[in-house]
Amino acid sequence: MLENAQWVFSLGRYPKKQVLGDPVDVRMLRERIAAMRKAAGDLSAAQKKNIDIPWARLEEDPDETPEMLWTVAKKVTPKLIAEMRPLVSDTPEAAFLISPEKQKAPNKKKPAARKRKK
Repeated sequence: MLENAQWVFSLGRYPKKQVLGDPVDVRMLRERIAAMRKAAGDLSAAQKKNIDIPWARLEEDPDETPEMLWTVAKKVTPKLIAEMRPLVSDTPEAAFLISPEKQKAPNKKKPAARKRKK
């Protein structure tokens, strides 16, 4: 599941128009998400309970539009990688796994308070 999640995550790093505008990229996204769904189906309910991701969005979405695929790539996949990575951290292959960085909120500068003249 993690191998396919890495492919999906990588595609999600490109601009949305570029990925969804290319039929080859959409097909690859669809195939990789389908493989993730299949692997998720092999997990037990207890295993899924320990991994905090929106399973319903990954497994049960009947409307597989490019927009839905993009949502899975951008919202579900980074969380899936972050949640599952510690479970395989003791394997040699874990050294090569992508580690999604948490997005930092842009710094919003507050205007300096003006001093009042008395």
